[in-house]
Amino acid sequence: MSNLARHNYKESGNAFVYILIAVVLFAALSFVLIRQEDSKETGVLTPDTARIIATQMISTAAEVKGGLDQMVFAGTHPSEFGFEKPSAFGAAPHYDKVFHPDGGGISLPSFPVNALPSVALASPVSGWYLGRFNNVGWTDSTNHDVILTAYGINQMVCQEINNLIIGTTAIPQLTVTPKSALVDVAEHSGSNNDITIVTCPDANCKEQMSLCVQDAGGTVFAFFNIVETQ
Repeated sequence: MSNLARHNYKESGNAFVYILIAVVLFAALSFVLIRQEDSKETGVLTPDTARIIATQMISTAAEVKGGLDQMVFAGTHPSEFGFEKPSAFGAAPHYDKVFHPDGGGISLPSFPVNALPSVALASPVSGWYLGRFNNVGWTDSTNHDVILTAYGINQMVCQEINNLIIGTTAIPQLTVTPKSALVDVAEHSGSNNDITIVTCPDANCKEQMSLCVQDAGGTVFAFFNIVETQ
């Protein structure tokens, strides 16, 4: 290895270490701040806490995409992804299972208490959902894309997510229910609808790979992420 190559390798390694340190410090700070807010009054959400939760949710989406990208790099096409829960893994091989350590190694976190809506949702309940169940109109084909959704978050967190992603707290409205567009029908009763300029007509929707949206009544908020396309 040449001296220049060693130098570049060393710089890359140092940069990676600095990134890891920054991530760890941010996570620790976020944990302390949220614990402080929770200790004051559970269920009361401040703008600072909403911003921290929004950042964490965006980070979770990036981590999930990273795990799925690794599966693709290893030779598993998104059409082959298996979304079985750990209780239903079955026999090996597991390289195509997104939640298995031999596959994507993905573990979805619980929602912070303060990220939940004031009125609990049912069918589906608030939580993270990952699956391949519909198409997004601005991806390359009409095949089903892989979508990660934080379903049933509260309005303030939703606004902070969009503020970080698109620079506005405005929340686009869907013309269909968020669950039908953003959660696999296996998780609820009903059907699935593609995400298009018809089902999400707001100008802020078009071409977005991540966005927080709401239903027509402004009662259900969901943060979607198109983590793998086909």
